[in-house]
Amino acid sequence: MTYGVKPITYLCSQLVSITVGEPERNQRVMLGNLEEIDHDRAVVLLDAPVAKGAEVVVKAQKTALHGHASRWSFVPALGYFVDVRLSEHSRWTMDGFRPEYLLEVPAMAA
Repeated sequence: MTYGVKPITYLCSQLVSITVGEPERNQRVMLGNLEEIDHDRAVVLLDAPVAKGAEVVVKAQKTALHGHASRWSFVPALGYFVDVRLSEHSRWTMDGFRPEYLLEVPAMAA
C-alpha cells in the first residue's frame, strides 16, 4: 500500500494500542495492527477511522511513537488503514522498536 509520494519501506504485523486525541481531553484508545512502518510514518489497521490531523500515539511493547493522522482509507473486508505521520522527535528506528513480523520492501519494488 502506498500513501502519498514516498512508498513505505517496511511491511510488518504487530498488535498495537492507539491513543487518539490530546492528553486529558476525550482521548480514545483502540487496538489495531501495525501494517507498515518507516522512519517518519506508520500505517495502522483499525476498526474505526481517525480524523485527519488528530494527535495519535502508537504504543507497542515499551515504545510509544507520537504523530498525527494524515489520512485513512477503508477496505470493506479489513477495516480502516490510518496513515500516521510521526513527529520529528518521535522517529522510528529498528534499534528502538522492531515489530514482531518485519519485511523490508526493496526500493525497486516500490
